[in-house]
Amino acid sequence: ERKGGIIKSSQSSLTTSKAKIPSIFFFFFYNSHRCHRLLSPIVVALIVALTRINTSDAWTINTYRRDRRHLPTPIKTIPNAPTDGATSQRHPSNNEILFRMSKTEGNDDNDDERTTTTSTSTGTPQWCPNLQIYIGGTVPSSSTTEIQSLLTSSNDDDTTMTLRLFGYGSLIWNPGEGILSHAKVTKKEGNVHGWKRCWAQRSADHRGTPAFLGLVCTLLRDEEYWSIVRGGVATEEEEEERRQSVTEGLIYEVPTELVEECLSELDFREKGGYARDVIDVVEDDTGKVVKALLYRGTPQNPAFWTRALVDLPFAAAIMSVATGPSGKNDEYLYNLDTFLSQTLPSSSSTDDDTRTLAKLTRHYQNNCSLHFLYGCGSNQYGQLLFSSSSALATAGLLHEEGDVAHDLKEMVLVTIPDFSTVNGVSSSRVRQLFAGGSHCALLTTQGALYFWGGNDKGQLGRQRLSSIPKNDDGTDDDDIIAEAPVVPPVANMTMETAALGHAHTLLIEKGTGKLYAFGDDSRCQVSGGGRCNATAASNNDTVIVSQPSFAVGHSFCHVAAGLFHSAAISTAGEVFIWGSGGGAGDNGSVRRWHPPDNARLVNVKCGRKHTILLDDRGRVWACGTDNRYGQLGRGSGGGSTTAKKKDFLEPQLVQGLNDLFCVDIDCGWSHNVALVKDNVTTNPNDDGAILYGWGRNDKGQLGIRNNENGQNWHAVPRRLSSQKVKKVSCGAESTMLVDENNIIHGCGWNEHGNVGVGHSHPSRDII
Repeated sequence: ERKGGIIKSSQSSLTTSKAKIPSIFFFFFYNSHRCHRLLSPIVVALIVALTRINTSDAWTINTYRRDRRHLPTPIKTIPNAPTDGATSQRHPSNNEILFRMSKTEGNDDNDDERTTTTSTSTGTPQWCPNLQIYIGGTVPSSSTTEIQSLLTSSNDDDTTMTLRLFGYGSLIWNPGEGILSHAKVTKKEGNVHGWKRCWAQRSADHRGTPAFLGLVCTLLRDEEYWSIVRGGVATEEEEEERRQSVTEGLIYEVPTELVEECLSELDFREKGGYARDVIDVVEDDTGKVVKALLYRGTPQNPAFWTRALVDLPFAAAIMSVATGPSGKNDEYLYNLDTFLSQTLPSSSSTDDDTRTLAKLTRHYQNNCSLHFLYGCGSNQYGQLLFSSSSALATAGLLHEEGDVAHDLKEMVLVTIPDFSTVNGVSSSRVRQLFAGGSHCALLTTQGALYFWGGNDKGQLGRQRLSSIPKNDDGTDDDDIIAEAPVVPPVANMTMETAALGHAHTLLIEKGTGKLYAFGDDSRCQVSGGGRCNATAASNNDTVIVSQPSFAVGHSFCHVAAGLFHSAAISTAGEVFIWGSGGGAGDNGSVRRWHPPDNARLVNVKCGRKHTILLDDRGRVWACGTDNRYGQLGRGSGGGSTTAKKKDFLEPQLVQGLNDLFCVDIDCGWSHNVALVKDNVTTNPNDDGAILYGWGRNDKGQLGIRNNENGQNWHAVPRRLSSQKVKKVSCGAESTMLVDENNIIHGCGWNEHGNVGVGHSHPSRDII
């Protein structure tokens, strides 16, 4: 039984300068898996994250079940729904398309559960995105002229007519307890030419569930396969590669008297929809070519999974952990792998990916932990963890620009198991996600922190990804494993939280409150004064992760990182600001401040050239070196003189929020948001708050229309949404929020799909 969990953590907001390609993500994560001991997904949480346009990011954490019925609808594309170029409409072809409408279980052409129900409703079948099956239609009759033709041509002796069926999936190793296991049904090994076994069919009811889909195989014509993976256009080298595929399987011979019942079973095996083809099959023992009936999922099938076909590390990750009513997904894969290994000579190569996927899946299960996430936006530096962006772009899964996703894409982070792993089982779960200008991080409940993405300034805390773990016999695996590098935890320390800037990183150690910093130090945003360095990276695998000298002897609880400045709040409730802009001292030195009435600061966020602070009395303060867009909340804006800049350095209360109690804050480059409780005294546990915002709005960052005079900024906070809001997170020039109904909304700059709504146009209203 899947149960929701509550995850609470401090929120970090980061900003940086605008770069050519943004790194903007939404991340949903369900529980990470230590693959060696597989458990079905139990706790699922929702994380919304926005990197600033190649900037630092704020993340919103909320409780969420990975159940399609509860996924946020404003995000136009839901992962794992039929979006990979597929459609739920009927596609006319030379093959009759059959749909399974009953409530019985089934999966690909070849699942191992016998159908026990044959009742169906009448009407047109409809694809159900919640259950990932067809429901509510009539299954066409199997008594067709085509079937009769197969019977009459099956044997020279009409007294022993049989129907031949070709199995390529679980029918190979487990035909179930139905007709195909009947004593009168025989089987023999055979192969088909011009057809390729492809792992590209979602399984919602056998090797997976609607909440976590499994993966099974289907059979594609060579031309179908190449059209997907190469876009139908091939170089001379690729044309040479396009030799005719040969796929090994089993030929079942069903006597005439069992045909009707057999087909009745097979017709109801597929709730995902399937096509029937008549194909030529070569018998292995005689070389004789015979006609056989084939059940398969076509590329037009709504359950067809293009991503899995072109991204093998992703496919292996799914099969490493998925499980369903029929059992574990890896069992399906490993049994097919065993069949191919026993049937084909060891020197023989196969024309499908089964053996490769089996090797990679075992590698994940024996050596790694897997974390499943969703993201959109830029993948310029590998932020979205796509193993092959070019293949995904060719298959139409990424925007034509290449490393850009305009809608949510599923991601898999492969990590070295953290220190909580005992006997192959990890007690750790994902606690928080972070994103910077080009790098990202994942923090577990045990304090292990993993980084990936851009690393030109050593902002990942290391120079390279870890080497691939050795096999038990001390050997390395092949290139496919090298395509899925393993991410190690940083610095072998346990962390409480982190903040990711444009190209630098801040950490707070768990238990001690020690502050660590590394990465770009060109403006003293790492060191906090003295002699600044362009990068803190060393020439070996480990970047120097050290304490800034000013932080020694202090304990910290919150950090924030911007473009070129940083901030941290001590456990004493005082803020430290250093680097360039944002209220730091001269020459990048540290400026320390606390409210004059001895209130304690409890949160801090960094914009591009400003900083906002939240105290324990629900008040918001702001300081910095830029107020052109009213981002300091002082009732005015529209320019900054040198004299005014000096005045901006001292934090002041944001006007317009004085009589309100703020519970959370965040900011982008030049805009800010605050969550306000209107009943904190009477009901402090009320789930949801009122969203206010102020500052720059030229790209719809605030989700409200500009003034009639064309002024594109607001110096006084304004209410932004009529709905109550649970969490809010700012990108450089965008804002995302989760409302009281757990629906995600977004607005603002969207050139690279930053808001994740399926296009790249600005979203000037909260949608």
